[in-house]
Amino acid sequence: LRFFGGAVFNLTQALISPSNPNEKFFDEILFILERHSSPQSSQIKVGETISDFVADLFQVAQGCNFSDLEIMLRD
Repeated sequence: LRFFGGAVFNLTQALISPSNPNEKFFDEILFILERHSSPQSSQIKVGETISDFVADLFQVAQGCNFSDLEIMLRD
């Protein structure tokens, strides 16, 4: 993991917390990083209005600490 640099190591620590990266096999760490970098897109539910979908999206995004939530969700 040192090859990838401090940012990737810190991300790995955060993703596998409370475990220690030294306690995981390299394949496990790669799987966790791949899963993190390939998030699933949000899908509108059958019968859900656009307004409800957007409201749910805003609620989920509250924990993301975006500087301007509306701009980040617009795109």
